[in-house]
Amino acid sequence: MSRLVASDATRLNWQVGLDGILLALRAQLALADQRSPPDGEIEAYLSKVRGLETSGKELNRIHAEIVGGVELIAGDVLAGDGRYDAARDRWRAVAGRLQAQTAGDNYPVVTLVARAQLRLDDVAKARALAARVEASKYRHPAYAGLVNELAQAGGVGRTITRRN
Repeated sequence: MSRLVASDATRLNWQVGLDGILLALRAQLALADQRSPPDGEIEAYLSKVRGLETSGKELNRIHAEIVGGVELIAGDVLAGDGRYDAARDRWRAVAGRLQAQTAGDNYPVVTLVARAQLRLDDVAKARALAARVEASKYRHPAYAGLVNELAQAGGVGRTITRRN
């Protein structure tokens, strides 16, 4: 990745897209393994994105989704540290950043916003968004995670487990 960024550091695909995907995956793995997530790197990434946006760069739909995923994880990390107000700010940022994209059939974004709404204790909104995804053909591990989170919150009566 460092070679790609060095080849053209102005490319949002490298600065926002690839960097965000890599960071989100590293954070998810760390959380799953009960290790410390790269929270300093997450904050640096989100600060870099805010700087890009402030300078007038517009994120496309894909970049906005990637940043939203990092913001969701950042909120989870903050909540895990007991910093709930800051966590809620991150989750609100996800919903705000991606809300316009939930009108269509971008089910990865609908799933992401539903997960953020659930964390913000708006189970009704999360359930309504999940129902739209359920009615579609979209099936992804992120959707299974949403279903499980809703079940734990009393939102639905089933869970999805991975079969080996």
